[in-house]
Amino acid sequence: MAIGTRLSNSSRVVRRPNREFSSRSYNLLLRATLSVHFSDAQSGFKAIRADDAGELLPLIQNTNWFFDTELLVVAEKACGSTNPAAPPGPSVGAPQVAGEGRAGVGRAT
Repeated sequence: MAIGTRLSNSSRVVRRPNREFSSRSYNLLLRATLSVHFSDAQSGFKAIRADDAGELLPLIQNTNWFFDTELLVVAEKACGSTNPAAPPGPSVGAPQVAGEGRAGVGRAT
């Protein structure tokens, strides 16, 4: 599985300070509570091989905003790692992401 990251130094994405803070805080929370190693769970770019998706997607419980984070967590635990890709372009966030992420982290622990 490969993911993009907006948080690398080479990323060309410019975000407001509050969005940058919430994104970095969310990823820090994931690393601290779930011991994951990926850097940007909220990046919109994720690529997965069809055979891996067939094995991993049935394990995902969330059907809302947290599903992609849960997929990354399950993939990393099953395969040992995720592979970050080149930084993507700008993306659009949603206010529900923060609440859904907190609830998802609680379920995944």
